[in-house]
Amino acid sequence: MIKAATIELTVAADARGLLAAAEFPRSLPFIPRRVFMVSQSPPGTERGGHAHRICHQVLVATSGSVAVEYDDDEGTHVGTLVDATIALHIPPLVWARQRYATRESSLLVLASHEYDTGDYVDDRTAADLLRRERSTQEIT
Repeated sequence: MIKAATIELTVAADARGLLAAAEFPRSLPFIPRRVFMVSQSPPGTERGGHAHRICHQVLVATSGSVAVEYDDDEGTHVGTLVDATIALHIPPLVWARQRYATRESSLLVLASHEYDTGDYVDDRTAADLLRRERSTQEIT
């Protein structure tokens, strides 16, 4: 079954602030090969709107809030990342898009693979069909 899942990061909080950490591979299902951040997006901006064929991603809101809509084998989900202590794992073939609530909203993304335009599936229906096909192959 292909489905997205939240990941609780390791947290240390004291008077100096909050430290949220992920250790590889204990906390995350892959060792990142690429890291990028999206920030300073105008309120309401949508990004994403695709799935990846082989790349996993982990999303962490580092400030503000980022709404995430995604389709996995259990259906369509909508949630909001607001806390740097909770991450969202988006496995391959899970179509997802993000909406930034304020200009201060920032999203850190850890990716299992380097950037490759051929890895993107922009069409939501095509991503759904590919995911269901892969899920069926995994069962048999």
